[in-house]
Amino acid sequence: MFENTVDLAGYDLIWRDKPDLPAANEENRKLEEELKKKKIEIERLKVILDNNITKGNGMKEHFNELCRTLTYKQQLYKSKEHELEMENHSEKLIERECSRLEQEMNAVKKEIDTLIARQKLRELKKYYH
Repeated sequence: MFENTVDLAGYDLIWRDKPDLPAANEENRKLEEELKKKKIEIERLKVILDNNITKGNGMKEHFNELCRTLTYKQQLYKSKEHELEMENHSEKLIERECSRLEQEMNAVKKEIDTLIARQKLRELKKYYH
């Protein structure tokens, strides 16, 4: 029944091959032909508009997804940056602790050497007296 019509996305039916009514005069015939062409052009432009809206919505969704991904990546970057700062801080603390322990070991070593020397001196005094 509607094989001679085109229904695009719910717009009015456009009759492509409907029988032409007799025109009152040449001017009316030209106007009817121009009107028919304009309706077909409107139909084509509506399809293009719908396609563009669909593409625009898809691009908007994609953009929103990219924004979410970017936000996630920025948070991940900040987290890694903080982790590195903490590692650097821990490394500095460990270096200070190692330096302090080395100084303490050297002091203990000197004290041991002093005690050993005193002990040897006492033994020598005992031996010679």
